[in-house]
Amino acid sequence: MKTLLQYTILTQRLKNKFDALAENEQGVTAVEFALIAAPFFFLIFAIIEVGFIYILSSILEIGLSNASRDIRIGSFQTSGGTEASFKQAICDETFGFMNCDSNFYVDVRRITSFTGTSIASPISNGNLNSGSFIFDPAAADEIIVIRAFYEWNLFTPVISDPISNLNGGKRLIQANVVFRVEPYS
Repeated sequence: MKTLLQYTILTQRLKNKFDALAENEQGVTAVEFALIAAPFFFLIFAIIEVGFIYILSSILEIGLSNASRDIRIGSFQTSGGTEASFKQAICDETFGFMNCDSNFYVDVRRITSFTGTSIASPISNGNLNSGSFIFDPAAADEIIVIRAFYEWNLFTPVISDPISNLNGGKRLIQANVVFRVEPYS
């Protein structure tokens, strides 16, 4: 049997080893980084994702505003502009941030008044319903609504669900302008 003195010595040795281990700070930074790396990078990518959405929204708004000026003053209508040329005019203003070949849609329609007009949402059951879009540039003194839509594929896995408004992890970015076409001849 071990004596009390042997237990005391063994206990003291274990305490000394534990104290030495507790004072050793090698690798602390690596362990702390490993604990916070995943949430940190998730947060960084989420901020970048939301930032991209706001930047694309602003770019689309500015592009639509600049391109719709030709419709407002009548030069688009008198020059025989087409839907493709109007879409291209908007895309030329977006600095190449958007893929205008497949994910970009416009809806140009006349309305009768600035008040009391209702246009249905293009989102149905989580999908974009582009079949209801028309392209009808208004004549002089008519009121027109121009809507531009862009489907942005979200890239951050977990944050895609709360900020997507389309199925498949996509966000529909929309810009609108409403105005009365100026008198032109």
